[in-house]
Amino acid sequence: MTDTTQAALLGAGAVCGALLAILGLLAAIWKVALPWLREQIVKPVQVTRDHVANSHQTNLRADIDALAAQIAEVKTTGDDTSRAVARIGGQLDAHLISASTTDAAVHARLVALETRQENT
Repeated sequence: MTDTTQAALLGAGAVCGALLAILGLLAAIWKVALPWLREQIVKPVQVTRDHVANSHQTNLRADIDALAAQIAEVKTTGDDTSRAVARIGGQLDAHLISASTTDAAVHARLVALETRQENT
């Protein structure tokens, strides 16, 4: 074997040895990192799954759609109530104006009667 061939084989062996050492180091890091990765990624994902899981036969989209319909119904009821309160408020204002006008007329008649009574 020539010196060049021998040097090439020695270099290839060194490269292979270095690759094996790196692979071994990566395997050791992976073995240590895997539990940490599970804790950082897998557990939060499972918690999220638990939060969005349904305990009945419907799916989440159907639940959201049903809630949206209920919210729309509450909004409609609130709008109807607001209009009814405004109508009642208008009627109350008209009644108060009418009552104050009536009170003023009654007061004027009472004063007139008292004046007539005093003059007789």
